[in-house]
Amino acid sequence: MAYQEYICAHDKKNVQGLMEKGTFPDIPFTLITHSSEFALEESMKFGNNSFEFAARIEDMWQNLMKEYLSFSKRSMYLQADHSGHYIHLTEPGLIVREAEKMLQQD
Repeated sequence: MAYQEYICAHDKKNVQGLMEKGTFPDIPFTLITHSSEFALEESMKFGNNSFEFAARIEDMWQNLMKEYLSFSKRSMYLQADHSGHYIHLTEPGLIVREAEKMLQQD
């Protein structure tokens, strides 16, 4: 499943508009990503991937996520330490805290 999502996410016709900043506004945003440790575990367990392959996927994913930080000078990177793919389910308090911080800005 994770591998299929990865392949779909890297098909140029599916992500064409996501790879370019275009007219993305210079707004505050927080990019929250999963823990690499949890992602590796999930990739090996549910995707039957070797550690080496799972690590390559994770490295590419984290690099892609960090590229999004260039879309706004007001962006912030945050890694959810105790989550895999479903951060909103495993660390809902983190999501709420970050949303509240954004609402207090500007």
